[in-house]
Amino acid sequence: MEFAKRAWAQIGSQMHGVNTQTRVIIGMGLVVMALAATLVFILYVVPEETAAVGLAGSNSSEAISQLSAAGIEAQVDNGQNRVPVESKHQAFLLLAQGDLLGESPAGMMDRMFENASPWETDTSRAARSN
Repeated sequence: MEFAKRAWAQIGSQMHGVNTQTRVIIGMGLVVMALAATLVFILYVVPEETAAVGLAGSNSSEAISQLSAAGIEAQVDNGQNRVPVESKHQAFLLLAQGDLLGESPAGMMDRMFENASPWETDTSRAARSN
């Protein structure tokens, strides 16, 4: 604690003769350096443990069981089938062979626009969905 007090006192004595604009610029520089260091830490130091291999759809339980049968630990997380990073390529191949990758995001958008109309009212949309 004494070290921090001495360091803070030294910084205060060095900044005593500096005008306000220079102090603000130095402070902003310190903030930018801290954010850059945090970004580097997040991107390069923290490894991703799992990778997404397709969207979890109606056949996600079948996909998980096929991956488990092949010895790949798999789980569904946030609407995606996730596997360990080192097994990503093998899992993708297994799911593609079994046609279990799920619907592509482009296919989902196409389906959404086929069923929607900008001129449709809320009541007609509710009646159509029931």
